[in-house]
Amino acid sequence: PGEAFPTMEGLGAAQTPHEQLAQEFLGYLQANPDIMAGVRSFQNQYRTEFFDLPISGEHKLRYTEIYTEFINMLDARVNIFLATQGRTEQEFYDALVVCQATASPFWTPFQVLLDRTDYQKFAERLAHDVCLCCGGRFQPESGDPNDPHVLV
Repeated sequence: PGEAFPTMEGLGAAQTPHEQLAQEFLGYLQANPDIMAGVRSFQNQYRTEFFDLPISGEHKLRYTEIYTEFINMLDARVNIFLATQGRTEQEFYDALVVCQATASPFWTPFQVLLDRTDYQKFAERLAHDVCLCCGGRFQPESGDPNDPHVLV
């Protein structure tokens, strides 16, 4: 079903302070399943607005507004994590940069996470019912049995 949401499986122990911060964040995501529940709920709420996404040309302003709301939702969760850890955004950013530059195994899960925050990829995933959490086919939650997008 595509790439999984970032986990710590197979990463081993953090070797540097930067990897430690990355590891702590991944642990935070795993310990708070409500984060992914929020992402799924968000996608369920807004997915149909992207079904008419143009292949080329300008996108509706509404798409940008929805994307901004998504990013704000994720930023709020990152900020909660940073506050509970007594860390700054700069420390978090530095940790990601170092993990990427050193090809740390902790970079891979963050690359998956960052792909979800790229506007074009975000819009395409919603337009094609690709789950923002796992990269597989999105399974909408609908009370309407006639919803043509609900997979049975």
